[in-house]
Amino acid sequence: MPFWGGVGGMIRTIDLAPSEYVMEVSGTYGLCSPHPDVVITSLTLVTNLCSYGPFSQPTGTPFHTRVDNSASIVGFFGRSGIYLDAIGVYVRPSEL
Repeated sequence: MPFWGGVGGMIRTIDLAPSEYVMEVSGTYGLCSPHPDVVITSLTLVTNLCSYGPFSQPTGTPFHTRVDNSASIVGFFGRSGIYLDAIGVYVRPSEL
C-alpha cells in the first residue's frame, strides 16, 4: 500500500482555471519526529486567483519561492524518502 504524507495522508488534486497560474510555492521546513533529518513540514500554492493550503501543519522555518508578473511556475521537482525532503520549481517567462 503506498503512503502519502508520511505514514498516510490524502491525495489532493488542484484543478486550475484556464487563466489561473501558480505564482508562489511557500511552506515550512524543520524536524519531523522521529525522522532525524530536516523535511518539508507544510506546503501552500498561491495562484493569481487564490491560495491552496497549507497542506499539513505549518511548523518550522518558513520559506517561499515567488515569481513576479512576468513569469509563472509551471512545474515542480523534489526529493523524498518517507517524507518530502526538498522541493524546487520550474519557471517560464510569460508570453508577451
